[in-house]
Amino acid sequence: MTVREMARIAILASLCVALRLLFGPFPNIKPITALFLLLLNYLPFWHVVTIASLTMLVTGFYLGFGIWVLWQIIAYAVVLVIWKGFNKVLFRQKEKTLPMQSLLSGVMPFIYSLVIGIFSCLTYGGRLWPYLINGLSFDVVHAVSTVCFYPALFFSLRRFFNHEKGYF
Repeated sequence: MTVREMARIAILASLCVALRLLFGPFPNIKPITALFLLLLNYLPFWHVVTIASLTMLVTGFYLGFGIWVLWQIIAYAVVLVIWKGFNKVLFRQKEKTLPMQSLLSGVMPFIYSLVIGIFSCLTYGGRLWPYLINGLSFDVVHAVSTVCFYPALFFSLRRFFNHEKGYF
């Protein structure tokens, strides 16, 4: 990994940390899920996983650190693997499929919640379905916010990555 790639990862992870903390007062209204999904259009898979991992680790120090931070990292890795598959199969022409991408991005928070729920039930005991039903309102808010942030971030990132080819 070059110094330029490490700098890009550090800058984008810092942006994600700032966005997550900025939206901290609003439960599950976070643009970072949409941002992680969109970064897969421009960066290698492992770079985006590293950005997501750094974001969860750093914000864990501010928002509370525990075993759930590891679950968040794993959950985002699973979400990114699934989204990468969607990119290869469904999204060949990015501009023409933006509405479909935005809608499908709303499914990813439910997958994220499922992975977190599985690890929570394995660690603390309990049944998965009550856990998932109990958090359904938060998951719906997370999904709606991801669908809303996705198009705005799509155009911002596209413009940024097209203009910054000389910088990054």
